[in-house]
Amino acid sequence: MGGLGISVLSLHSLVLEGLSGMISVLDVECFPIMRKWYLVYPKNKVLSLPAQRFIEFAVDREDAITERLVSIWPKLREHVSSC
Repeated sequence: MGGLGISVLSLHSLVLEGLSGMISVLDVECFPIMRKWYLVYPKNKVLSLPAQRFIEFAVDREDAITERLVSIWPKLREHVSSC
């Protein structure tokens, strides 16, 4: 972003940037690197209400989050549809 080079970042981290920002998404061979995201916490721990709500939000909004990412990078569709 500071004109200092390139980086590999999760597309999730760029969602707020959108297409009109200062960061460009490059079409690079062998990308995107597809990874699954997991929500993990100790099984004997009682989660706080905000933590519980975050997990509910993330699970409930998975499709919307995916669609938002695909709207930013349409080529991602071929990768998420096969998961």
